[in-house]
Amino acid sequence: MIDRIKEKIARFIIKKELKGRKRERRSFGDFFNKSFNYFVIMPENENDFKHSMAVLEFLKQYKKISTIFTFDFRVNMIPIRYRDHLIDHGIGDLNKLNLPSRRLVERIKENKYDVVIDLNRCENIFYSYAASLAFAPVRVGFNKTGADRYYNILISDSGSDAEISYKNFLNCLRMF
Repeated sequence: MIDRIKEKIARFIIKKELKGRKRERRSFGDFFNKSFNYFVIMPENENDFKHSMAVLEFLKQYKKISTIFTFDFRVNMIPIRYRDHLIDHGIGDLNKLNLPSRRLVERIKENKYDVVIDLNRCENIFYSYAASLAFAPVRVGFNKTGADRYYNILISDSGSDAEISYKNFLNCLRMF
């Protein structure tokens, strides 16, 4: 009961904060070719996490700089070649509403990014809000409840198979 109340308060605060931001029209035709600095939010789900490594490999192949955002206990699961830029978080990085703490918000906002990619296929307000905190003109995420508030490119995910979902995600990125 209390968690539902906290979530409703958090959603209200986020909605109010995001309402003040100016949304500009832009062309996404070639954002992938013109962008180099990516903020990649790794999935919360264990199975999704394993299959999302294909996205990191794809970005590395195209010589994109990726800052990875993930749980602190999953850092060891990320291959060393992707750990150049990493922001990890733990339980201590949550505030009372289960949103990023002030310290974590400052770490996220330290850099400017060309693109934010949220690899969570299921709704997670913590990660969606983190995606909106990063300074980036392009935000890519899977289509889920309320996703249009946080992302300006939505990828449809109709399947339950994580491997196929991330392959389709990469196919969508290749179109740009």
